Amino acid sequence: MKTIVKKGSVAYLSLTGHRGFRYPSEDSEKLLFDVEAEKVSWVGGGGRLTPVKVPESSILALGDSKRSVVVWVNKT
Repeated sequence: MKTIVKKGSVAYLSLTGHRGFRYPSEDSEKLLFDVEAEKVSWVGGGGRLTPVKVPESSILALGDSKRSVVVWVNKT
């Protein structure tokens, strides 16, 4: 399922935890531009965050637009 995440939204980076599961870390970046994100069916985030897949270039100025990364954003 696709969703739009707005420029300036806080995106928490993923952290590998127990048994290889991914969780939101305390490290965050702000999105550099509006992006169409794909929702990911993972659990975690303490109920207030949801995982989405975004282009790497949306959180890193020198990131690759063809490479996707999973970040955690506030549920809307």
